[in-house]
Amino acid sequence: MKSATQNTIHYFPTRARLNPKDSAVAFIIRMAKVVRQWSDRASQRRRLSCMTPRELNDIGITAEQAWNEAAKPFWQTCWR
Repeated sequence: MKSATQNTIHYFPTRARLNPKDSAVAFIIRMAKVVRQWSDRASQRRRLSCMTPRELNDIGITAEQAWNEAAKPFWQTCWR
């Protein structure tokens, strides 16, 4: 017969079980994702700044909106 403690499922690892290498790898993966987002955002803003008025009209924004978005630094999200 199993005891009550044997039937307990632990969903979250305790601090003692966390491997420092795993957290370092997770940090590197997160940073790589952030750098990729920054790169994509910078590229999109460069392309936006080169669009013609007709292309801007096709996507439904004005030249002023495009300029404002393109002028933002790559680390800034578009919701600010």
